Amino acid sequence: MTDYDYSGWALLSDMDCTLIDSRGITSPENKEAIRYFQDRGGVFAISTGRSQHCLSNYLDGIDTNGPSVLYNGGAVYDLRERKFLLKNPLDKTAVLPIIRMVLRDFPGVAMELYTSEMLHVLSDDPAIDPAIAREHFDVRLSRAEDLLDEDWPKAMICCEDTELLAAAARAVAAADAENRFELFYSGSIYFEILDRGVSKGSALRQIAAMPKYRVRRFAAIGDHDNDAYMLRAADFGIAVANASPDCLSAAQAVTVDNDHHALADAIYNILPQAKL
Repeated sequence: MTDYDYSGWALLSDMDCTLIDSRGITSPENKEAIRYFQDRGGVFAISTGRSQHCLSNYLDGIDTNGPSVLYNGGAVYDLRERKFLLKNPLDKTAVLPIIRMVLRDFPGVAMELYTSEMLHVLSDDPAIDPAIAREHFDVRLSRAEDLLDEDWPKAMICCEDTELLAAAARAVAAADAENRFELFYSGSIYFEILDRGVSKGSALRQIAAMPKYRVRRFAAIGDHDNDAYMLRAADFGIAVANASPDCLSAAQAVTVDNDHHALADAIYNILPQAKL
């Protein structure tokens, strides 16, 4: 390990299967590496599909000293100040017919809608999404029509029956004839709907355009297809070894897998050698 000056860098990290290992733990080695990076001038933040309410268990002992990306690009958030810096919400008029179609035609899936303050389950059975019970999410059974006064950063379909989920995803894509939305899988049982042009990559560009961060070079690290947008938008993209093919193809470097302290390897060994 060399005593490298990171003062020109900002690093955005995906959480699940990147910062977090397969046991759901952020390793002490990753936490120490992030502190090392920040102590030597680096700006560290996260980029996740999660909301601001679902982070504390994984970020204990980690200080994000830059703006973070939430909802896969649906918002930019200051975790220190606990406030939104930018919001990139769905067009409610355009997405509401799609939500109604999913609820009508696919009763076996969980139709979920995020507002800035709450995860709302629009279908009858929130237990369809195993993460709700596993991570003790605070959720509310709601009707989309009752949430029209709030911002909707993203909508999401969840189903462990991957064939049923695929059928719902195809129906959503067919209904989006005007290409009003970004549609993608964020995991094997999750299919997401964001507004057109909204992604982790677009949110990274929004942060990089802020006066405070214009002088920084942006690195990004991730594992899944939704992270590929971010890696392509960054000055330097890093994929973990367990990454999807699309994410690997977007990367300029590949680190170890998420069970072997990928953030630590990226900070100590890859960024000091990065050639821009």
